[in-house]
Formats: sequence, structure tokens, C-alpha cells
Amino acid sequence: MLDKIQNLLKLQDVKYIHELTKELSLIGNDGGEYGFRVSGSSGEMNVARRIEEEMKKIGLQNVHMDEFPVHSWEFLSGKLEVATDDEIVRMDMSSYCGIKGTEKSGIKAEIVDVGMGTAADYEGKDVRGKIVFCTFDISEDFWISAPVYQAEVKGAVGCIISYSGDFYGTKEDAINCFDSQCKYSLPVGNISRKNANILRGLMEKGSVTVCMKLDIKVDFNGKSRNVIGYIPGEDPEKFILMGGHMDGYFHAYQDDMLGVVINIGIAKSIIEAGIKPKHTVVIIAHGSEEYGVTESRYDWCIGSWHSINNLKAEWFGKMTAFLNIDAIRPGTSKLWINSPQSYHDFFKSFIKTLNVPKDCWPEGVGLKGLNGPWSDDYNYAICGIPGIICGRGPAEWSYQNYHTQFDNYTVFESEKGIVTYIAGLYTRMLFALDDLILPPFKFSRLMEELKDSFEEEAQKYYGGGKDGLLKLADSFSQLADDKYLQIININEGKAKASDAPKSRQTLFEVYRILESDFMKLDPFDSVIFAHEAVASNCIMLDKIIDDLKKNDNESALKKLTEIDINIYAVKFDLKVYKWLMDCQDNTRKDLFWGTNKNHKFFYGFDLAEAIRKGENSKALDMAAKFLEFSQLQLHDILNQEKTVLIEAGEKLVSFNS
Repeated sequence: MLDKIQNLLKLQDVKYIHELTKELSLIGNDGGEYGFRVSGSSGEMNVARRIEEEMKKIGLQNVHMDEFPVHSWEFLSGKLEVATDDEIVRMDMSSYCGIKGTEKSGIKAEIVDVGMGTAADYEGKDVRGKIVFCTFDISEDFWISAPVYQAEVKGAVGCIISYSGDFYGTKEDAINCFDSQCKYSLPVGNISRKNANILRGLMEKGSVTVCMKLDIKVDFNGKSRNVIGYIPGEDPEKFILMGGHMDGYFHAYQDDMLGVVINIGIAKSIIEAGIKPKHTVVIIAHGSEEYGVTESRYDWCIGSWHSINNLKAEWFGKMTAFLNIDAIRPGTSKLWINSPQSYHDFFKSFIKTLNVPKDCWPEGVGLKGLNGPWSDDYNYAICGIPGIICGRGPAEWSYQNYHTQFDNYTVFESEKGIVTYIAGLYTRMLFALDDLILPPFKFSRLMEELKDSFEEEAQKYYGGGKDGLLKLADSFSQLADDKYLQIININEGKAKASDAPKSRQTLFEVYRILESDFMKLDPFDSVIFAHEAVASNCIMLDKIIDDLKKNDNESALKKLTEIDINIYAVKFDLKVYKWLMDCQDNTRKDLFWGTNKNHKFFYGFDLAEAIRKGENSKALDMAAKFLEFSQLQLHDILNQEKTVLIEAGEKLVSFNS
């Protein structure tokens, strides 16, 4: 095993990886000024064809593209022209996926600074027929969808956004792009912090007229695609998937063409070495990871959702893992491996075999749980395929270059050691997993996380539901540990699986139940147990009641922003709040991976109004009723969690090695 990996590592060519990544990253939209290759665009199609060609060239088998429907968004250029007494100042401008463009001549109007773009920021300002200028921190304040729709509600004809804070586009000249999650109705541009300061300076001197030009093509009947190739293994019914995403903003060298090509480079070395893995290895380049649908709260990771739900559903039960490489962060102090808790025992042993270079990651290597819906591995995880991703974490690169024009090939020389090690790390992971007969699930690890999820402050709200759930968790843990010992004995050759394919299928079914039905998302997309968010709501409502009794309305209003998405109830108009609530309505069937992942949200607009107006008696009555509702909701959720755990336990009992 060790010799095989060492030979493979010698064959891995970091120069090949860099040169191919550079070539592919420079492929962008036809006629585009800044690159770009987003959902269904010409740039994405161009790079997909080139990846398909390269996969065939290195010897991957059954290379093909799987198409799926998307809202195609093709950004060609953006300019903000600012008229001064002496000249026209032209500023580069990007936009956000799902946003409409302007006519070729642009939108010419007075620009008005509306601060952060909340409802209060419009007081005393008439922006009808004008372009508004907003500045806020999209990491700490709110997403762009709220201030953009607020601008439309107030009658603006366009919106220009710049960033504050220490996250995203912190380089003075950086322009930025993200998925918008916005209504398709108002043109929106992003300008750099440097140009934002210039614009503010001009506005301080008096009225300023600008012309906003966004050249964007949108097709609501577009097509994206995933590009797939295979290395046939000894067992055609066992797979390991390795992938990244080929779509991206600007040239997107790091995020994520580098991930795609590292996987191609690993495949190339395996083929050149003449190694036949035990598992069939699948290499995939996903489309539409950054964005894929308009007017949806969950508008990203669309390619991977289609892959496992529609296009390659037969992979379930056969796929040991999805090894994802996406936006490796240079400059992180520790090399983090994100994996499902149920695989943590496997990875704890695996980590002991690693020798992480201190000049790349001075604090060594660490293990975390699922990365969450920030990358394609989440879609596979909740559909029963364990997703693993490495190299994430806070880093200056994320703040400065991420989703900007500075994510380009010039970083390679300073990152050569990181790229080399990551290629070797994923190769080691691949063959460590390839040696397994059964997936190394230790489901009791998730039960340990469950026990830690109950907040001390919320004890009075749980009732008997918590005790019943924890009793079930203990029984499930004992069963899971017994089954894990059987798995280990089979994988170590101490025992034989009487029916390995059926055993694998059963284990993956248990995993899917737990990841899909037991684990949920909080309102801002962190992976949680379903009861956690509602228990937090109960705690906060109790504190709001205390504040109202003390007539501390300011504190009560601030606490309301911490319940579900009621920051929008406090800071934006009712129309904006209602639309954003609808975007995350858990009864909707068109939310892709977000479907049924949230609890029913607490509607707080009327409570916010009563608190604002000082109608404390009315506010106290509403808060008490909402607390009662939240407690009932919490009890229902605890009962649902019991049902899920019983189902998972019954399925696990049927595992017979």
C-alpha cells in the first residue's frame, strides 16, 4: 500500500496541474470582459468541453456530460459612469448571479447614499426613479437580497453595493460576485471599496448623476452540465467519487478550477501507473455550484443536487465517499478535514499517518464535522453518500481574493507546496478508503453530538421529550457500536461479510436517514439537530418577555433579530420580510437541497412593530403566545427526532455481516 502511494506521488506532476488549471481558468464567457463561467453560460460550456477532452486524453473511461436545467446567467461587463464637472469617471463593476442587466445604453439617474440600505436608512429620502448606493458587511449584517428588494420597494431603479467590514473583497480594488438570492427585477452592481470612497467624496459635494451599465444575458430555460469520467475498478458496483466545480466568478483559479484539475491530475497518475483500484473511481466536474436558479433562497450547488437526485441516483448504496476539493484556503493555520461524524474514527486513524508540512499549516491537521451546504459534498451527504472536504478555514485569501478578479493563476508560485500536498493527501485518502470492504460507519459518534446539543438554559422547555430521545440515543449507540465492531473485523480481514453488497446498502440507508432527516439547517444554513434552533427561540422569547416587563424595548428588539430571520422584520419593510420568509418556507417543493431542512419560522413582524411603537402590553401578549407556540413546536420536533431514530435503529438491526 505504502509503496503504491509513493509511486503514485512520484508520478503526480504539479506543473501539469498548474498549467492545465491556468489554461482552464482563463476560459470565460464569449466576449466577456472579466472571464466568468457561471451556470449555463458560454464560459461554462466552453470549459466543460475542454475538461471532457482532457479526461479522454488522459485515459478516463466512459467520459460524458450529464445535462440538467438551470437559469443561465452570463455576465459580460459592468461599468458605472460618474459625471463630474470636469470629466466622466468610469468604474469597473460586477454584478450578482440571478440579477437582470440593463439596456445597452444603461440607466442614467441621480445616485443616493442610503447607508446600509435598511428601511430606516430611507427616512427623509425620496429615491423614486433614482439609483441607490448601499454599504454593508455581507458576512456580519445581512445578505444582499434584503437591501436590494428594499430599494425596489422604495421606488429605486437600480442599486450599487460596496462592502464594509473585514470579510470579502477587502482589497481596495476588488470587485466581487456572489449568488444573489434576489428577485429578478432590479439591476444591481458591486464596486470596489476604493471606488466607493471616490463616489462618496463626490456625493458629499452635491448631487451626482451616474450611468449604470450591466451587460448580462439570462435564459430561464438554460442548460448546465456535469462532466464525468471513470477509472474502472475491480468491483464495478463499488465507487469512490472525486470532484470539484468548474463554474466560477472571474477566472476562478482557486475556486474551483484548481480542485477540478487536482482530481484530474490524481486520475492521470493512477492511469499512468497502471493501477486498478478495488473501487471504481469516478472523477466529476460539477456545473452550477455557485448558482443555478433565480429567485430562490437556495440557489447554489444545483449541479451536485441534480447529480445525485436525478442523474446518478444509482450511485446511492455503492458510493463509499465523495472526496471534494473546493477553494483550498492558503494561509490557514491548520489543515482541516471535514467529514461526517460517523467517519471520524476512520479519519482519526488516517490522520496519524500524515506528516503535514509546517510551512504550509503550522498547527498541523484537525478534524471537523460536515462542511455544510457551502460546497457540493453536502448534497451527496444528505442523500446517503459521505462527503469529505479538506483545506477549508479562515484565511486572508478568503477575505481578499475570494470571488474577486484576484482569484487567478498568479498565486501558484506561493502555493506550490500546498497544491503538491493536497494532491498527495487526496491520493492517500482515496486508497485508504479503497481498501475498505464496508464503509467505516460509527453512528454512535453522532449520538455523542446529540447529547451536547441540549442547552442548559432550555431545560424547562424540553419536557419529557428530551429524556425519551436521549434514552433512544443510548440504545442506538450500543447497537451502532456493536455493528461497528463487525465492520472493523470485516475490513481488517478478521471476518467475512456474508453479503457485502446488501450490508453496504443497509449501512448507507441508515446514514441517509440520519443525515437527511435527523440533521437539519438553521435559518442561516449551519448544520444542526432539528430541535436546536427552536430551543434557542424559546430562550430568546423568554428574554424578550423579561425586557418588555422592564420596558427595555431596545434590548427586546435586538433579541428579536436573533430569532429565525427576524433581523429582516426589525430592519426592513413588511413586503421585504414577507418575501424573504416565503423564500425559506419549508412547505415549498422547489428549494432543492433546502427542501424540508428548516423548521417553520417564527413570524415576528407584528411583534417588532409593537415593540417599536412602545405597545408593551400588546407585545407581551404576542411574545407569550409565540413562546407557547415555540414550546409546542419543540415538543413536536423532539417526537419527530425519536421517530427518525427508531427508523434508523430498525434499519441498523437488519445489518447482518
